[in-house]
Amino acid sequence: MTDLRSTWRTAQEDLPWSERSAEAVRSAVRGAGPWAAGDRARRLEAALALAAITDAAARSSALQTRARERTIWWGNTARSRDDPQHLRLLGEHAGLAAIAVAAADALLAEAAAGTARDEDLDAVLLGLDRVAGIAVTAMFDTLGASATAAGTGLHRLWLAYQEVLVTIDPAPLAVRVGREA
Repeated sequence: MTDLRSTWRTAQEDLPWSERSAEAVRSAVRGAGPWAAGDRARRLEAALALAAITDAAARSSALQTRARERTIWWGNTARSRDDPQHLRLLGEHAGLAAIAVAAADALLAEAAAGTARDEDLDAVLLGLDRVAGIAVTAMFDTLGASATAAGTGLHRLWLAYQEVLVTIDPAPLAVRVGREA
């Protein structure tokens, strides 16, 4: 079984999301046994991508914060990386990432073992959609305007998140999960 987090981190050397990141997700799906093709593979790939995006957003927030020498306007310390309020936000981001990666790891393991259920995949996919949206938005909220600079590459996380949303169409998925709840 592939360790998803190390695979994603290997794929994301310079930018928070790249084609290599997407290929790492596709590669993980190819090893998912009976779930490696068709609609299940598409939904599993979306779930893994959302987990990877959440993890990359949390790591990017932490890396960018550690690199900063100045404070944010509402900060309590001379540097953002020392501010307890800012560190709390980074901790919450890390928590979201841990949940997302654990859910993706469990889904992938169940798919590879042939024990995954469509209902579980849909529910996890819907939850990861929400978590990834929160994580990417929180990354920009935490880092502020400088995070939007093209040189940071952080916009790629937002674009990747939007691309996944197009493939899963969360509204009808939520209705289906709601019926099965």
